[in-house]
Amino acid sequence: MKKIITLVVCCCCAAIFASDLELKNEINNSKIGDPLMKGWLLNQNRKEGLGTGIVIQGSENDSKAYKISSKKFPTFFFKRDAIRAKAGDKIKFSVDVKGRGTMIIGFYTYAHGNKFIDSVNTRKIFAVNGKEQEIEYEFTVPNGNKGDLTGTIRPFIAANANSEVIFEDLEIEIDYKKR
Repeated sequence: MKKIITLVVCCCCAAIFASDLELKNEINNSKIGDPLMKGWLLNQNRKEGLGTGIVIQGSENDSKAYKISSKKFPTFFFKRDAIRAKAGDKIKFSVDVKGRGTMIIGFYTYAHGNKFIDSVNTRKIFAVNGKEQEIEYEFTVPNGNKGDLTGTIRPFIAANANSEVIFEDLEIEIDYKKR
C-alpha cells in the first residue's frame, strides 16, 4: 500500500512541476564558432539573400552570445524540436540584445502531426539601437487562421533585413494554461 501511495504522490508532483517549461542556456550550451546554436536550425525559406549566425564570446568570460547578420531578407533561427502548446498557453521571451537594425522574436505554430499552420500575433519586432537592451515580451499562443488547432510550437529569433543583432541570455518560458 505504501508503494501505491508513494507512486501517486510522485505522479502528482510530476504533474505539478511539468506544467511549465523553461528553455535556458540555449546559447551557452553551444560552442564558440558554431553557425547554429545547439538544437536550433536556420529557416531556409529562401535560397539567396539569407544571412548567417555564429556563436561568439559573450559580455562576460563565462557567457556566450549568438550573432545574426542578415542581408537582403530577414534571417530566422528556430528551435529544432517542437514543443507542445495549445491556444491560451503563454510564451515569454527574455533576452539581452545589441547591434543595429531590427530583431524579431516569436514562434511558429503547428497542428498535430507537425503540419505548419498560419497564425496571427506570433512575432514581435524591436528596434536595436546599438546600445545593450533587455527585451521581454509575452505572447498568447493562438490557433491557426483557418481554424486549425495548435498542437506544438517552435520558438525563433531573427535579425530583420540588413541588420546585425547579438542575442545573449536568451530565456524562453512556456506557461501552460490550466486544462
